[in-house]
Parts: sequence; structure tokens; C-alpha cells
Amino acid sequence: MKKVVIVGYYGSNVGDVAMLQTLVSLFSEYEIVVYTYSDKICKAVYELTGGAIHIITQNRISTFFQFLKDTSTASAVMWGGGTCFMDEGGDGAIKYFLLARLFCKKIYYVGIGIGKTKKIRTKIILAGALLISSKIYLREFDAAKKFPGFYRKKISYVPDLVYRYPLLVNKINNDFSSNSLLVAYRNVEDYFGRAKSKDYLRNFCRAINCLFEHGDFSKIVLVNTDSECDSEDLFFIEKNIFPSGSIEIISIDNGISRVVEEISKASYIITARLHVALMAFANSRKFCLLNYSPKNVSFLEQAGVDGALIEYSDLDDPCVFVDIRNKFYASNFDLISLSGEIDRVVSEIKSSI
Repeated sequence: MKKVVIVGYYGSNVGDVAMLQTLVSLFSEYEIVVYTYSDKICKAVYELTGGAIHIITQNRISTFFQFLKDTSTASAVMWGGGTCFMDEGGDGAIKYFLLARLFCKKIYYVGIGIGKTKKIRTKIILAGALLISSKIYLREFDAAKKFPGFYRKKISYVPDLVYRYPLLVNKINNDFSSNSLLVAYRNVEDYFGRAKSKDYLRNFCRAINCLFEHGDFSKIVLVNTDSECDSEDLFFIEKNIFPSGSIEIISIDNGISRVVEEISKASYIITARLHVALMAFANSRKFCLLNYSPKNVSFLEQAGVDGALIEYSDLDDPCVFVDIRNKFYASNFDLISLSGEIDRVVSEIKSSI
């Protein structure tokens, strides 16, 4: 049996776990070993990997040697989905992948995003990744220009891996009778600083309350999309919003299928999380997406619904969600075709290893 090593941010983030599940299903005939940069791993990840998962940030020496051992017997090493190159700290596991390349292993980045790349360090890492990779599959059309000009023939586009997530493809919800509001906020302290992040959070709660004044929701679902960084803000929101309906908090601990189900049923979705917006869009739900990263802008532009974008600074207007709620963003793409494109890319990788 062939073996692949998959690296990513697989912990308690709904989008990351959905991408991992997609890859596990697509490489089901392979032995899979997973390495993660997340310190907090949810039950779903352990179940997906059968326990064959290693945390890079813990016991670094022993993990390093385990990676060497796994790589020596693997057919390929890949980064599976997510934004892995960015000024805020993402390095795409370049040191580990360089080691794999010394073993003459094929290196792939599959379904990745590129964040801000203004720092020299980030530009050097991008150049290194391009040199050692067999192929880099980007989920954003315009991200290729962030790489150096040489060897750009190694770069191709692939739809976001979550478009191939089994629960999304097989269970699109066409019932629009629900009257629930789903909120999936994101802590943005790493992007805007602590003081401004707190101001945005307070303004967010004020805008949510203004929305309640203009319409009743029978249920409010607060999604803890990534418990590693969003929990504190989520509980603040719970205490500072005053809906007429009930409030329910869910996370990946309730099962990723439950999160997907609530997204697919909601009548209106307010989020800063890319994959929550993607799932909402695929289910033709009304949604808006707060902007903290280029990936959010790219998704909306590619989907043709850039009017759904809200800047964090727009939260100064307490009626911002009221104004945008009347817009409806129906899916204008063929989900099956996108899934098929992902299948084509996976077949291309398999044929080369």
C-alpha cells in the first residue's frame, strides 16, 4: 500500500477538519499519516486519522525524527488546504518539506491559500516552496502572482477542498423555511492588534442587536468555528446580544455534520470565517463575510458576490447588517463540476506518485 504524509492546521477549526476529511476520502486507498501545527486536536481529527497524527509543535525533536521515518517510506508529502503562507507566521512547513525533498520525495501543496506577503521572509519562503515542490495547487486565481516568476508552470488552480467535502456535496439543503440567524465570528487580534480587536467586537455586538431591532429570529446559533482562538470572543458575544429567540452555541465538538447542518438551515449568516461563508453560499443562504484576510476577498470575487463583503471598520455603522440583509446571494456555480475538478487534480497527483 502506498503512503502519503499530509501536513496542515488540523485541530478544532471546522474548515480545516472538513478539508482533511476531503483528503482522507480521496486518498482512501493509501496509508495516511497526518502532521498538524495545531495544539488542540478535536475528536473528529483523531477519528479521521485513526490516531496516526503527530503534533509538530509538541516534542519537536521526537516529532522531527518521526517525520523523517514516515517520509522515508512515503510516496509523497503534501500540505492539505488552508492558508499556509502569510506574513502573520505561516511558512508552509518549508523546513520539513525540504527534508522530504532530500529523500527525493514529491512535494505538493494542495488547495492552499496565500495571505499577506509583504515581508522579505515570506517572499523567501514562497521562492523555496516553489523550488522544492512538484506542484502547487492554489485555491485563488490571483495568488500565483505572489510567487516569483520562475517555475510558475508548477502552479495550477484547484477549487477549495471544502467544495468536495462529502457532507456538502451530498446534502445541499433547499429548505428556506427556517428563521434562524447563524453567527460565526473570528478573533482578529493577530491582524488588527488587541485594542482595535476589542473595539470591533463591541461594535459587532451593537450591530447584531440593531439587526434584532429590525426583525425577529426564532433561534440564534453561535458557532465556535475554531475553539483555539475564537472561544473568548464567542462568550463575549453571547453575553452582549439580546435576541428575542433562543441562543445555542455549537462547535466541532458537537460533530462537524451538526455545524454543516446548522449552516445549511440558517436564514441569514454573519461570519468572518471563509468556509462558513463557502458552505452558506453553496446552500444558497443569505450571508455576509467580514474581511480580515485576502482569502475572504478572493473567495467573494471568484464567486461573483463581492457585495457580501463587510470591512471590520464598517462595524462603526450599527445598521450595517440591516442594510446588507436584503441582498440575496444565490449560488451561480455548479458544485458537482467543482467537485469533479478537485477529483481531476487528485487523479493527477496519484498518477505521478
